[in-house]
Amino acid sequence: MSSRQPVPREAFVFQASPKITPSINAKSLSDYMYDCERRYIDQVLKDNAGRISKSATALGISRKNLWAKMKKLRLAAEKTRTAQQL
Repeated sequence: MSSRQPVPREAFVFQASPKITPSINAKSLSDYMYDCERRYIDQVLKDNAGRISKSATALGISRKNLWAKMKKLRLAAEKTRTAQQL
C-alpha cells in the first residue's frame, strides 16, 4: 500500500480572482478563453511590475512560454508597469 495521502476535495475548487472579470460578450468559447487568459496574464504582469521572470514563476510556466503567450495575446511588458514603478 502507498503511504500517500489523498488530495482533499477543496484542492479542486477554482477560486476566481476578484481583480479579473472576463468579458461576458464573447462570441464563442475560444473568444471567452482568450479574454480570460489575456486578463489573467495582464494582471499577473502588473502584480509583478512587468517582470517577466517573476510573472512566469507565478504562472507556473517558463519565461519563453510567457513571452509566446504575450505575443499571441498582444500584451507588452512595458505597458503593465504603473507610473510609480517607472
